[in-house]
Amino acid sequence: MRTEGVGAPESPENAVARAERQRQRRDMLVQMTAMGLEVSGAVLGGLACGYYLDQWLGTSWGVPVLTLGGMVTAFSRLVTLTRRFDALRGKDDRASR
Repeated sequence: MRTEGVGAPESPENAVARAERQRQRRDMLVQMTAMGLEVSGAVLGGLACGYYLDQWLGTSWGVPVLTLGGMVTAFSRLVTLTRRFDALRGKDDRASR
């Protein structure tokens, strides 16, 4: 007799596995959102600081220099976060085996 199907209760093992997959997807979404905000925040922060520095000092070098600095910072944070998330994902993979 078949116990699985439409309307049949889910086995506890399947429920736990499904909940774990949902948690992993949610964690991945949070990690990708954090990376996107870090990158855009660093570039926009450099741009804004350069703009206001140029306005304050009456120069024209602040925007390109600080925007480039924001891009370098964003790239280094992207590499750092990617390594950290890969390490966490690898630890989760090993724990689930």
